[in-house]
Amino acid sequence: MDKRNCTVIVNSCDAYADIWYVFFELFRLHWSDCPFPIVLNTESESYCHPGAPKDWIQSFQLYPKHANPKWTNRLIETLKRIETDYVLLFLDDDLIIDTVDTKRILQCIEWMENDSEIMCFRALETGASKKYIPSEKYIGFNRDAPDAFRSSINIMLCRKSQLMKNLIPGENIWEYEGNGMLRSRYWKGEYYSSQTGHPLIPYNANMYGGYGVWHGKWRENTIKLCKDHGIDYDFSIRGILTEEDVHRIREKEILQAEQKKTEKSFRATLSRLHEKLYYLKVFILSRIPKWNR
Repeated sequence: MDKRNCTVIVNSCDAYADIWYVFFELFRLHWSDCPFPIVLNTESESYCHPGAPKDWIQSFQLYPKHANPKWTNRLIETLKRIETDYVLLFLDDDLIIDTVDTKRILQCIEWMENDSEIMCFRALETGASKKYIPSEKYIGFNRDAPDAFRSSINIMLCRKSQLMKNLIPGENIWEYEGNGMLRSRYWKGEYYSSQTGHPLIPYNANMYGGYGVWHGKWRENTIKLCKDHGIDYDFSIRGILTEEDVHRIREKEILQAEQKKTEKSFRATLSRLHEKLYYLKVFILSRIPKWNR
């Protein structure tokens, strides 16, 4: 097996260039023996991490400054320039929090090379359920059912050719994950997520209760994560969300979602009522002789 038949892709954008130091410092601390090339998927910027070789991180710089290409378009164009059969996707705030077991990732790639039905191994931890069925073949993983959240882009080792089939140009990341969840019912192959307590890669979403950046600001738990790892960084530049802020924003978003759901339900009820009245009218008129109309 060619250990370099995989590429790490860190999905970001120029506007988030200030968070790259934190991402790559945690990456360096916890995965110093990473055998794969690293590509930073952004628009026009490049990045060289302090103390690391200049060629450690590659950027294709496909777009001019201030360009605003859709998220899926950028990822598709990046994937076209990747020569390996497998890609390991990160988002720029998927922060590694503990030592990465390179042998386990290489084992997953070997499984994928021996079984063309496997499309993906995800780091997201899931418990056993109707949507996540424990795998007898692949230790430490659950097989995702078609109605599971298979379009999540967070830390995912996947077959590049299949990923490209699942991407549709013109979507932002939230549209891709939302629409992709519906499209995933028709995706072929087998998708796997990590069993609880056995993440493919240990990262902040599983153990620190959320991602590094939310609504454009650092989450308070990220600051604790960095302090725990001796990372000195000025988080005030981007701003900080306390847990109280997070709770308040979530409550507001839940309320807005419920209101939209209620409005949608009300409109749907009116539409069905209108339809029933229309067909009732048609039925009654069909029973009345024309000379009585």
